[in-house]
Amino acid sequence: MYREFAVETVSAAEEQLLQLAEKGATLSELLAASPEGPLHGARWVLRLYRRGALTPRKQRGPRVGAATELADLLELARGLVDGGRYEEAVAVAAQVLERAPVPEAHALYREAEVRLTVALADEVLAVDGRMYFEPLPRPPPPSLTADDLYLYTKLRGSRSVREVLRNTAMGELAAYRALKRLMEAGIAKVMPDTGTPRRRAKTEPFGIPIVAR
Repeated sequence: MYREFAVETVSAAEEQLLQLAEKGATLSELLAASPEGPLHGARWVLRLYRRGALTPRKQRGPRVGAATELADLLELARGLVDGGRYEEAVAVAAQVLERAPVPEAHALYREAEVRLTVALADEVLAVDGRMYFEPLPRPPPPSLTADDLYLYTKLRGSRSVREVLRNTAMGELAAYRALKRLMEAGIAKVMPDTGTPRRRAKTEPFGIPIVAR
């Protein structure tokens, strides 16, 4: 466990996993620690692994003949980061890490994730507190995935979109994409920003509405 590689926006669930890892918990114990089940636990563990905060005790290098391919992917990831294409860089670095815990791939993943998260945070903060959600139609739109529906249930019961995206097990980037799909399906909507505080409406005993100024 390498706590120094945990990003600043570590969630409460990730912090719990880091503390368990510090105490020598096994992978099975880490997966079982999630109150939402082992699948969600696996997603948290995978995110920490990709950042380099968790790594196998016995690291295996790339198989024979794969080193050149990994080098090409690393070069591609570096170019994407330098070009500001952070979402693509995250995906390429993740491909490398699926094959071996390469330190440079961990570093590229962290850098791209942090930069992309900062950009997305500004966009989400602009609509936080102004989002509302329509009832989910039956059947749901075919464009929505299981992650989208999971996020929908989380968002409907929360006051802060930003907080939900930060703490969902699918990861902040995947959650942002899911939110965009909910918006494209017309289920998540943003109230217009008029720039003026809302006026409170009252109703007279005779049923005539008046406006309290």
